[in-house]
Parts: sequence; C-alpha cells; structure tokens
Amino acid sequence: MKLILFILFLACSCSLLLAQQNSTATAVTIFRNGAQVHRVAEINITKGTHEYALKGFSQAMNPKNLQISAPADFSLLSSSNRSTVIDSTFWNNEIKQMMKETESLSRKIDDLQNVFDSYKAEHDLLVHKNNDAQSGLNSVEAIIKLADLYRTRLLEVKRKMSETQYQIDGLKLKHTEQTAKLEELKQKELLKHSNTLYLVIESPKDQLVKFDFDYQINGLASWASIYDIRVGDVHSAMQFISKAEIYQHTGEDWINVNCTLSTGNPGSNYTLNPLTPWWLINYSVRRNSTNTMYLDGVRTKAQKNEELEQSNYRTATADVEESLTTNEFTLQEKISISGNNQSQVVTLNQQDKEVSFKYIAIPKRNKHAFLMAYLSDWENLNLSTGTASIYYKNTLVGQSLIDPSSTDDTLSISLGPDQAVVCERTKLKNEAHKEFFSSKVKSTIEWNLIMKNNKTKEISVELQDQIPLSSSTEYEVNLGSSSNAKYDSSTGILTWEFNLPASKSVQKSFSYSVLYPKNNKPILE
Repeated sequence: MKLILFILFLACSCSLLLAQQNSTATAVTIFRNGAQVHRVAEINITKGTHEYALKGFSQAMNPKNLQISAPADFSLLSSSNRSTVIDSTFWNNEIKQMMKETESLSRKIDDLQNVFDSYKAEHDLLVHKNNDAQSGLNSVEAIIKLADLYRTRLLEVKRKMSETQYQIDGLKLKHTEQTAKLEELKQKELLKHSNTLYLVIESPKDQLVKFDFDYQINGLASWASIYDIRVGDVHSAMQFISKAEIYQHTGEDWINVNCTLSTGNPGSNYTLNPLTPWWLINYSVRRNSTNTMYLDGVRTKAQKNEELEQSNYRTATADVEESLTTNEFTLQEKISISGNNQSQVVTLNQQDKEVSFKYIAIPKRNKHAFLMAYLSDWENLNLSTGTASIYYKNTLVGQSLIDPSSTDDTLSISLGPDQAVVCERTKLKNEAHKEFFSSKVKSTIEWNLIMKNNKTKEISVELQDQIPLSSSTEYEVNLGSSSNAKYDSSTGILTWEFNLPASKSVQKSFSYSVLYPKNNKPILE
C-alpha cells in the first residue's frame, strides 16, 4: 500500500504541463554549411518537479550540442528533443496523393511481372514440347507443319515477353523517380513541423524564468560571397560592393534576428596532424617516352557564365571581426530569413578603392584587349572566395572570380574585353629547308602584331605572344627578332609594355626557328 501511494505521489509531483509554450529565435550565426541558433523562452515554473514543453525548435537541431542556461534558482533534471509522431494523418494532401500513385505503380509492376512470368513459362514449355513432338513424327511434312505451328506461337510469345518487359522497365523508372520525389516532399514537410523540447525542472518556488538555448543545425543553411565591382573609367576609383547570398531551409523562420555570417565551418576537422618519420625507399617511376613539344604556353580554363538571380534584396552594413581562423560579418540591422530556402541577398559593405588599370592583349587568344584592374592593399577588404559581377560604366560586362587565397600583394581583376582596343596577328613567313650534312629540317616562322587604340584617351598596354619550348634534345628552338620584347625563357612568353595614344596603332613583330628531325615534324604555330 505504501509503495502504491509513493508512486502516485511521484506521478502528481512530476506532471507534464500540457500547455506547450513558444520559443523565439533572437540571433543566428550562419556558416558556409550550417548554422548556430540562439533562442529564448519565458516559462512560468511552479514549485515541485514538472515537465515543460517548448515549441519552435528545428527538426534538424543537433541535440548533442544543445546548451541551456537561465539565471534562476532551480534544477534542470533532464532535457529531451522529440519529433512529432508520424502517422497516416500527418502528411499533406499532395504527399498522400503521391503515396497512392507510388503504391499503384508498385501494383502495376507486380501485375506485369506476373504476366511476363506466364509468357516465360509458356515459352519454355513450347521449346520443350516442340522437341518432344518432332521426335515422335515420321513424316517430314508433319514435322514441318508442327514446327510452323510452334514457331508462330513461339514468336508471338517472345513478342509479348518483350513488350511486357518494356512496360515493366518504364514503370520501374517512373517508380524510382516518384519515390525520390516523394522522399524529398516528406523531408520538406517534416522540416515545416518543429520539434518539441521537453524540460524536467525541479523548483523550490513558483517563478518566471527566462531561458537561453543555443544549438547547431548541420547543413540546411549556408551563405556565399558575391561582389559587385563598378568602374566608371580608367581614371576613376573602383567601387567595391561586398554582398552575401543567404539560404536556409531548417523549417524555422528567423524573424527579426541579429545575424552573423561566418566563413568558418563547425564540421571541419581542427586537429593538427603531427609529423611522423619520413623513410626513404626505392621506387621506380614510369615515364612517357613520347617526345612532346610544349607549344601552347598559355592555358585557358573555360568558365560557365551563369545568370545571377537575386531575390529579397536588401541593404545592411556589417561589422567585420577576424576570429582565430575565420572572418565574421555581423549585420548592423536585424533581418528576417524565411525557412523555405529562398535566397536573400544583403549588402555587407561598400568601399571606393584606388586601382591601377592596364590593358592585356594576347592576339593569339582574342582580337580585343582585356582591361585589367590591379588593387593593392586589398587585404583590409576581408574578402572570401566568390563570384563578382563586373559593371563598366553602369553596364554589366561579365562575371569574374575573386580568389583571396592568392599570396600576391596586388589583386588582379579582369574587367573583360574592350571592343575599342583591337589586335591583329598575321603570319609573315613560314619557311622550311633541310640542313646541310644533317638529317634535320629547320623551319623559320615570323609573326606581325598590330594593336589599335580606338578610344579617345591614351591607355597603358601589355602585349603578349609566345614561341614554342622544347622538351627534348631532338628539337632546338631559337628566338630570332623580337622588336625589343622582354623574353622569359622558362615560359617562352614575349612581352611588350608601352603607352598607346588615342586613335593610334602600334606594330610589333617576332620570329623563331625550330630545328627538328625530318620524319618527326612538330606543330609549329
């Protein structure tokens, strides 16, 4: 009897306060992949031991790093994070309809598989019985008639098997696509329903307590650096606008929160691997014995131009703080970020920077010179890798990549080709003759370069071309005339630097010769 009374006493003293209370997100830190959320909630705690339920926490919350604090006199006995119970009534009508369609597809596949199995059984029977029947016939004519009968039916059965298998394969493919889409819709629907956090608290008195909750969400939130670079002309400063494009689909709506953007990643491994003994061993390296002529000294990498789509645009300046290994941008204004994965773009800062300009012309690659902007002392911009939209005289001329991982003192940014600065590359000579008393042939090639400045102002130019390099003693390359170009023997690149007045043109020429075996002519241009 005493045991029963004690159990009843515990049941009464540790009761669940069924009235669930809301929590509010007040601050978020968004990482490159993931987020940390700060929530607050006020709970009227009653004397004794009770369980309290709080709504608003994301389904993707990591319960292992949940931190709970409150300046009050009580004991937190336990906390648990519980998902909403899933049953057939949980899903919305779209998901329910898709579940029915997926189940219907499964039944159709099973029915067609039964049809296929039946035809397969008939096929095996026809093959077996045809052999038995022919062995018992004495007349050739009878055998032919029986064979024709079996052949006709066998051909029809094979066609039915093929048609049925085709239908099965099509339904299986549709079933796979439908299943993947169904799982995606289920995950999105799950995220719409927040978790409930249950706290078991023992309090010596009735009191109103303000709780602070900090937790991480792995994935489902991210931000990327994007930039606008605006240049009026080559005699004005460059306007550098840093932006952030934010996404999150955690299931939580962060309304009017303090927001910090961090370049860090809480999922990264910050363990330093120590050095271990380095043992030298004998090994062999397989080399390609093919003689190669490196004639293409300038390598280019194609970049996919993507249209930059921006939605929910707003301007918000940010304070920058450099952490141990990351940068953090704290927005000065509160923002709201919907949990539906719709992008939101915010402006972090805007600066005018003095830059130097130079035209880089490579007629071998492009008939127009590229305008390059060179930015010194760029480290104080607190850049991170991202795409930049280039505006020249308020016109979008293209996109470029900002890579602050460079160790150069000057950051170079391509502003794209200038249609008013034209280059022309013409071959003047291509002669070949056999060397006396030798099995080798000597080819001499000469190029002429013309560059025209159709602008109304003088420009600074760097003109580039190249000659081939030899990777074998069988080939000998020599530079001939070069119009006083700077020659880099390690790359084969010729460079001319000069100022080109408005409406004027300049002409440069160079030549080179290659000595090679007569039966092994390389590509020389």
